[in-house]
Amino acid sequence: MLSRLWILAAAAVFVTAGCARSAQTLTPEAARAKGDDLLRVMSKNLGGLQTFAYSADEVRDDGKAERRVTRRIVMRRPSAIAFTTKGNERDAAAWYDGKHVTLVWNRDKTWARGPMPPTLDEALDFLSAEYAIQMPTADLLYSSPYDAVMTPDTVGG
Repeated sequence: MLSRLWILAAAAVFVTAGCARSAQTLTPEAARAKGDDLLRVMSKNLGGLQTFAYSADEVRDDGKAERRVTRRIVMRRPSAIAFTTKGNERDAAAWYDGKHVTLVWNRDKTWARGPMPPTLDEALDFLSAEYAIQMPTADLLYSSPYDAVMTPDTVGG
């Protein structure tokens, strides 16, 4: 019983010490540098993954209606990706194999297939430029997410 009290007392001291620390105030330049460093580390870690998957749930409200979309993405570098998009108005899937992209619109019962560049980075750029297909999370799929995010016109705070 006494040992449990010592453990609880020690835990309380650690929690209190952690809560008592004051947050460090950074200058705008230091905050920008810290954010840039964190983004570079994230980019290096994510860009180094050969295979990963994620899902994204999106909710958009344009004032008239709320639109919900769920995207599921599975990626294998350097040249394979599959994704599905399901929501109020969408039910689609796509596959890229390093040579072609196949797009399927389930509700319309239609599909299309076309030639693509050999790398995922080039294919993402091609889909955006030639077919106006925008993937909200596409920046995470590039071999260098940092370079995809931090373009000359990137602003933020």
